[in-house]
Amino acid sequence: MNMFFRRGIKEYQRQITLKESFAIQTKRLREVLDSIKWTNFEEPPTNRRALRRRFALLLLSPLVEIAWSDGRVTRRESDLILQVAESYGLIKNEAGYCGLLEKMTSRPAPKTVGRMWQNLREFYENLPAFERQTVSYCLTVQAQFVAEQSSDNLLAFLRGERVSSSEREALTLFSEQLKNAE
Repeated sequence: MNMFFRRGIKEYQRQITLKESFAIQTKRLREVLDSIKWTNFEEPPTNRRALRRRFALLLLSPLVEIAWSDGRVTRRESDLILQVAESYGLIKNEAGYCGLLEKMTSRPAPKTVGRMWQNLREFYENLPAFERQTVSYCLTVQAQFVAEQSSDNLLAFLRGERVSSSEREALTLFSEQLKNAE
């Protein structure tokens, strides 16, 4: 039984470290969004606030897709996604919160997901090289952490079964999408 408690404490400490890293990566992505020169993306720049919002939603999309990969979005996964959305300024009022929550309550059609990946790729390709690396690293860290939050089985989680096979496949697809965009 002592081994069980030691594993639990070790896993708790690991989760705290990952949660802190998740917050750091969220802050870094927000800084990238804030530093982008929007004129690179749209000629002429129409509504920069709407464009920034669109790209912030694109950065959330892989997290939502990872969360949906096992057929449902758990409370822990949705809490993390909402935390990121709030950091990006997407939840300033009740309408923003309800709109985002609606996106998480129903899985998008495959065509919509494909369009999302294409839009994310276009956004990613238009970034300078350093910002592309930052976005790639930060999104990968965030996606991995969101994938780990779906486990509801404490014993499986403590044994090291942190990510389901469907979420591993979604993470692999996500990695491939980023590599193909480079």
